[in-house]
Amino acid sequence: MLDTRLCFKKHIEYCSSKAAASARSLARTLLNTRGPKQGRRLLLSSVVKSTALYAVPSWIKGVEVKSYRRSLESTHRLSAIKVCSAFRTIFDDAALVIAGMMPIDECAAIASATVIASRQSSGSTMTQPRGLDMAWQHFMRRWQERWDSSPKGRLTITSLHHDVSDECTWCGAGNIEDESHVLQHCPRFDGVGKGHGRAGDANSNVWQATAAFNAHVMKKLRQLQSESSAN
Repeated sequence: MLDTRLCFKKHIEYCSSKAAASARSLARTLLNTRGPKQGRRLLLSSVVKSTALYAVPSWIKGVEVKSYRRSLESTHRLSAIKVCSAFRTIFDDAALVIAGMMPIDECAAIASATVIASRQSSGSTMTQPRGLDMAWQHFMRRWQERWDSSPKGRLTITSLHHDVSDECTWCGAGNIEDESHVLQHCPRFDGVGKGHGRAGDANSNVWQATAAFNAHVMKKLRQLQSESSAN
């Protein structure tokens, strides 16, 4: 729906409501402790993103207003949580990195830049791929910088008062179960196949392996937490 009588806010609200409906439908399929693997979850969640970014070049300026994009961010957050099987208390920045999903405003900027690059290339098979690749790399670096400067996403579960101890139940006393311990040192996940890449890693295979491993860890920890709460 494109209507010349509507402002940026109304267009964004319309796209957001459609995307939210898709997200709610997918949430019933993407269970936290079972269901599709991370790669398929990410593929399914792309439907929500595509719906949210419908005709984005026409309202891209509206994303710059925080109050306008809040509903889009809420829906995008739900998709990220379902992709990485995270707790609802997870910070947005951490959920997006673990799920391998860019912030929605960056996704909107990429989609708009892609359209502009395609038009400027005038169909040239030589300049179009280069322009798109340069735009992609630019926004990937910007996402990495946002994550590096973010104060969120580096807390243990005890910081949110969901557990009485922050020690790793697998490794015993003296081992704090933070992200560094779980992802790099804990032998509990040695057989999974660890991959360590940065959010803006140019090697997509490395990043996909990293995102898949992180999602597996989140799903397993979510399952263990549920079992612990039930006992």
